[in-house]
Formats: sequence, structure tokens, C-alpha cells
Amino acid sequence: GNIGDMVFSSDGLKIFTVTRGFNGNNNDLVYRYDLTVPYDVSTCVYVAKVNPDVTAIQNPWRFRDIASNYLNNHHLQGIEINPDGTKIFLSFNDVGSTGLDGIREYTLSTPYDLSTISQVDNAGILLTQSNPDAIFFSANGKRIFVTDHSRFTVAQYSLSKAYDTSSHVKDGEVIIKNFITTKTANQTRALAFSAAGLKMFVSDDKDSDSGAADDSIHEFDLVCP
Repeated sequence: GNIGDMVFSSDGLKIFTVTRGFNGNNNDLVYRYDLTVPYDVSTCVYVAKVNPDVTAIQNPWRFRDIASNYLNNHHLQGIEINPDGTKIFLSFNDVGSTGLDGIREYTLSTPYDLSTISQVDNAGILLTQSNPDAIFFSANGKRIFVTDHSRFTVAQYSLSKAYDTSSHVKDGEVIIKNFITTKTANQTRALAFSAAGLKMFVSDDKDSDSGAADDSIHEFDLVCP
């Protein structure tokens, strides 16, 4: 239950997804499934899962530490992976309302092998959003985008090095619901871009339209000057 974001490996033979932990419980999980035919989910088999919170949390903003018993007062909601499968990025919503929402960066010493996961102590992004959800990298790995489940925004961060969150700046954000005229935006969730980066797709959990509640995917064009 409480399935969040998902991502494919670059060869389409692996799926990674996350489940959100409940307040105060140590049950955030990352799952891996393998496919025998690329991108064909009918060939999917379960492989492994891992709790990303089993190691000590680095730096003060990363949801306290194990000794404080406050480690898991947050929700794991978003996931991305770099092309060679050696890094995983996870977004967390701090449900304690202490402003500690963020993206944490992990390495896999064996590509795509969740049993080899470890945190990168000098990396990560402290987000200014209230409820970060899905995350998505640009094709060159030097921009990361984050949806906000509560504020209907997509924020953009630029990285100094590809797939390295240790040095980053926030470029800005756009309020998605301001561009949706046919329905009333309710809860911004998943995020994806076309290969060229000129189309953006954002899902909306339970759009409201004339009293009806529907899950929707909205398509946006990005016009470059």
C-alpha cells in the first residue's frame, strides 16, 4: 500500500518504486522488480526491497538521527536513478511540519543492487516545498524537477555536476494549477518530460470537475526563447 513514485532503468529491464512510511514508523521502502522483456510489465517479477533509513542520517536537516527516535516522521514519495544504476535519489515529505523536506542521494556499489545502498553524506537538497512528491532528472542529469503535492507546483534545481546534488541552486518554480483551465487542480503527483524536454506531463490526484473526482494526466508545452 501507499505506493509512490516509480522509475525504469535505462535499459527498461528494471522497475524501482517506493512506498510511503507512516508517521513515526520505520517503514519507508524501495522496491525493485525485473522484466524479461524491456518495458513489458507483464514479464515483471519481484527481486528485492530495502529500507533507505537503516543508516545514520547525515547533517541536521535530514530528519534528525536514529537516536532521537524521530528518524521516520516523514514520507518517502519520489524516486529517480542515474543511467548506469549507481545512484538513487529519494524525496521525503517531513510530516512533522518542521521544514525538513528534502531529496537524499544514495550510491549503489553494485549497479541496481539495492543491498549495496549507502547514503552520500555531503549531498542532498533541502527543499522549500511543503509536500514534495515525484522527482525527475533532465536528460543530461544537470537539472532535477520536483512536484509539490499540496501547492500544485513544479520546482527546478540546477546541479553543478550531473547526478550530483552536493552543489545545486533553485532556479524557480511554476504553479501548475494556473495553467489548467478545464478542471480544478487538486493534488499534483507524478512528473515526466519528453526526451527533448519540450513537453511536461504531470498527474493530478482526484481533479474536480462539476462535482466529479477524476485522476488525470496534464500535458504542457515548454516554449524556449
